[in-house]
Amino acid sequence: MIWQLRGAGKLLIAWKELPSEELNASLAKYHDSFHAQYGKLPYANLVRAR
Repeated sequence: MIWQLRGAGKLLIAWKELPSEELNASLAKYHDSFHAQYGKLPYANLVRAR
C-alpha cells in the first residue's frame, strides 16, 4: 500500500532486525504504542499484531 502514496519513490525505508522468536511480540508492542498515541494502526497495517 505504501507504493500508492504520492512521492513513494522518495521515501526512506528502515527496519530493525530481530531474532524470529521476538518478532510478533515486538510488532504487537509497537502496534499497541502507536494505537494508544494516534487511535489507529500505522498506514498499510491492516491487522493488529498479537
